[in-house]
Amino acid sequence: RTPRIIAFELELLRRQGHYEKAIDESEKVLAINNLNQKDREKIGLGLARMQDHIGEYEKAFATAEVVSNSTPRAFDSDLYIKKADELMSFFDCNTLKNLAYSNSKSSRPIFIIGMPRSGTSMLEQIIASHPQGGGLGERQDPFILAEDLSYQLNQPFPMALTDARSDILDPLADRYLDMIKATGVAGDRIVNKALGLDLMVGFLTVLLPNSRFIWIRRNPADNLLSIFLHPVYKPWAWRLEDLIVVRQAHDSFCSHWLEEVPSRHLDVSYESLTKNQTAETNRVLAFLGLEPNPNTLSFHESTRTVMTPSA
Repeated sequence: RTPRIIAFELELLRRQGHYEKAIDESEKVLAINNLNQKDREKIGLGLARMQDHIGEYEKAFATAEVVSNSTPRAFDSDLYIKKADELMSFFDCNTLKNLAYSNSKSSRPIFIIGMPRSGTSMLEQIIASHPQGGGLGERQDPFILAEDLSYQLNQPFPMALTDARSDILDPLADRYLDMIKATGVAGDRIVNKALGLDLMVGFLTVLLPNSRFIWIRRNPADNLLSIFLHPVYKPWAWRLEDLIVVRQAHDSFCSHWLEEVPSRHLDVSYESLTKNQTAETNRVLAFLGLEPNPNTLSFHESTRTVMTPSA
């Protein structure tokens, strides 16, 4: 019975509702001294979520904290804040007017921008349930294309954009559109919801001039607690002080882009979407230029596979 098999057994017990037995078994496994770190994280945070489910909130938080403190992750919060401030300063209205844009006319690319555990998968499912919508999951192509641009012009991002001309940006835009075609995902609006896209909005603004951006934000306390109780493999996703820094930067990015390019950005509240499903869904569809469709209100019945942890 390897830790991987035990983790499956614990998940089965949880799904059957045998929480006390699953919690007891989890505690026994975590007492094993030579348990590797990845298994300790998965089983430990699974235990924390089960404790949370049965109302043992302080135990749940303490369990998650032990896992977090035992996880070696290097994150420089000061450097992250500096990087975020530099991006927002660079992409002001004057710079955006003077940068070259690609000649791409496609309005297919849509980007959902949110923190982990904030409703990005749910919103993608809603859009993908529309006959004219589709979803890519968390594709890393924007980050790769930005790296390629920096390499090609021998300039760090985002300064490379000051030297980028349309003839340089056009092949990169084509590569993104070719990726959509290669995946076989059909539709007039194709969603990418990769984590960290808040850092890429400026690049995508000039690369795909007809793309649109939907920001989904969840109550900060709920959002950060949910991340804290789940294995999210980002260097900033383990300690609350780091999570707070990244969430604050995320909110600043959202405010910045809503002010700079309001026509291409929509701010969606996770709580409003779940409480006022029809009105909020139709607001999202209108922003994307799509007609209301009943399929989007029964998105949970979709047979489409979700390939991220939100499955």
